[in-house]
Amino acid sequence: MRRAAPLLFLLAALSGCKGPEKAPTLSNEERITALGLHRDPLPAADNPVLALKEPLEAFLEATRDDFQTDAKLPTFLNFQVGPETRKRCWALQQTLRETIARGPGRIPDPDPSGFNVYMLIQAQRANAALAATSLADKNPTGAAFHLALTFEVADYLLASDPLLLSYSFTVYLKKKTFDDLLALYQASPSPELHRHISTICRNSRFRRSLLESALKAEARFNLEICRDFPNYIKEQHKAYGALLFSFQKPPLSECTIEEILALPYDPEASISRSLDDAEDAIRWLHTGEPLSRCPKRLLTPGTPRPLEYYQTAPNGLAEIFDDCGVGRPYLNALVTHQILEAHIDTSLAWLAAEADGVSVTSLEVLVPGYLARIPADPCDGKPLRCIPEKRLIYSIGTDLEDNDGLSLFDPEAAEDDTVDRVLIVPEIKPQAGITMPPSPRPRSVPLSTPPGS
Repeated sequence: MRRAAPLLFLLAALSGCKGPEKAPTLSNEERITALGLHRDPLPAADNPVLALKEPLEAFLEATRDDFQTDAKLPTFLNFQVGPETRKRCWALQQTLRETIARGPGRIPDPDPSGFNVYMLIQAQRANAALAATSLADKNPTGAAFHLALTFEVADYLLASDPLLLSYSFTVYLKKKTFDDLLALYQASPSPELHRHISTICRNSRFRRSLLESALKAEARFNLEICRDFPNYIKEQHKAYGALLFSFQKPPLSECTIEEILALPYDPEASISRSLDDAEDAIRWLHTGEPLSRCPKRLLTPGTPRPLEYYQTAPNGLAEIFDDCGVGRPYLNALVTHQILEAHIDTSLAWLAAEADGVSVTSLEVLVPGYLARIPADPCDGKPLRCIPEKRLIYSIGTDLEDNDGLSLFDPEAAEDDTVDRVLIVPEIKPQAGITMPPSPRPRSVPLSTPPGS
């Protein structure tokens, strides 16, 4: 028997009613409407999101020759301040802040994911240039607030229309921006800069409303696939010259596209399962419970089975969809951001303790002086793990297995190993060339010097 939609009980609770004795069965279309998974009309031509595109492109084109491509350097150190850069940086900063202040619009169709990611890449590079300008003025605090503009632009774009690629990429860019902030602090450590970075990170957390919007946007993406999965596979095959990336491992990699398309498929049953997943994910998000209590199918996809199994299943093609995890990368990104926030809190506390001369031999040393408590691992609810001698903080990840801090990028990790989510706390080694002037309060920090001043 199909479970009653949790949304009905939520609505009843909010209205103060006890709810009906027996919840009515909703059709898929009614559930789509109740969950808010329908598409709103596109906005008017003065969409503020589009206002970002032209100034970003013009700025990056004008400063193209100022960028280096040294992968070993943080992004903001890959930019050399040219003679016209300061004036352009000031103008771009004003444009970014004015656009964000206008409030979100709607990412335009077609190809909204591509547009969103393109804008994020452009904004991240531009903010690195803004930070480089502040560093040229020997103002690391201003550089930190410039780097944080990436957080603001990312949240602005997510509010405009969160989608699979843009949400996943936003999480990646937030991690990269935090790495840049740590690199900035590593180059010019001071209590003032640490305080400003802590404030920036605290104010840049994803709001739950944005996370729920991301889940709903991805549910819409899944529904579009579920309605015509055979054609989705055909288009992917035509675009990339191969089956879906998820089908590249045995035994499905040994099948032809004709064999897969011949499998039985029930769109309505697939839509119903996708709606169940969306409801479960949103309910889990609101509980704040660790992932270990989240429905298992939402965390990791099943293992692809032999073609013969899917040929005899009533909805074989849909089961491939589930087993390959085609529609669940967004949830993985949601988990990544929650782990990142726990990592950020802990690593900043670690650095503050070391600045006071405390040797961090375990995370317990940070409590209560620098942390009220050790942040919980969002995956199993237990305190984050730590390997002090390696300066390593880690979460066990969605497989819920503790791999002793083995990361995806560890040379010892084999291709089929399960890995943990790891953050390395940098050692503070001040570098010459960047000095820290007396810093005003964050609200009055001169982010860059206006032209002619």
